[in-house]
Amino acid sequence: MEQRTYDPSLVGDASRKYADILCARYPEWSSLLTMIRLQPDEPWRMDLLVPSPTGDEDRALQFWMNAYPTCMNYDEPSIEFGHMHAHLGVCGSMEELLDLADAIRADKMVEYFDLSWDPTHWWVFGDLRDDYLLDLLTDPSSSGRIRVRSWGGTKDGEYGLDDLKIGPIR
Repeated sequence: MEQRTYDPSLVGDASRKYADILCARYPEWSSLLTMIRLQPDEPWRMDLLVPSPTGDEDRALQFWMNAYPTCMNYDEPSIEFGHMHAHLGVCGSMEELLDLADAIRADKMVEYFDLSWDPTHWWVFGDLRDDYLLDLLTDPSSSGRIRVRSWGGTKDGEYGLDDLKIGPIR
């Protein structure tokens, strides 16, 4: 993979448009914009990697234009946080994709890990509602203890059913 400073004249129209939308919505991230290509004969595509305030590289928020010509989602805006990634077609609209990014930034969309399992094998990405957490905690495959990991770290912790009796995770 090759990465360079972003140059709008070297990326395709779809990448340029996605970069413009992101920089308009998040001007503070404009300096983080780069371009990448996986092979020398592939076109350059925009890439925006936003570090987590926690400093944990695994929590970076990444926006990119899908760069796999053999995929159905070629030239499709994409987003990634932790173990989750989504393409525009899954989100439904650009506004929904950006709303997802806002929810991740606000620590409202988080990763859940069951503590009895290797986190790379059993994780769920979802919103931070008690009923959802309750569903995970009472699932037959659950250990009854869940680790929550958020982009900004404000919702990080380990939770069980007793924690839900105290009140919602805020």
